Amino acid sequence: MNTQNGKFQIISGEYYSQDPKPFLYKRLIKINTSTGEAWVLNSKVGKNGELRTWLPLENSER
Repeated sequence: MNTQNGKFQIISGEYYSQDPKPFLYKRLIKINTSTGEAWVLNSKVGKNGELRTWLPLENSER
């Protein structure tokens, strides 16, 4: 297994919802500095507690 130091960066992102009264959301974003792929950390509370999952962000340039 080949691991490269510095391959991923974690940044904080903020955005407003599209609701009539906008709400400011803050999320952690993980970026692969080699490929440009990015993921957002999603948090969901269930019956067994909080579950955190990295969800891929899609590239809107098509």
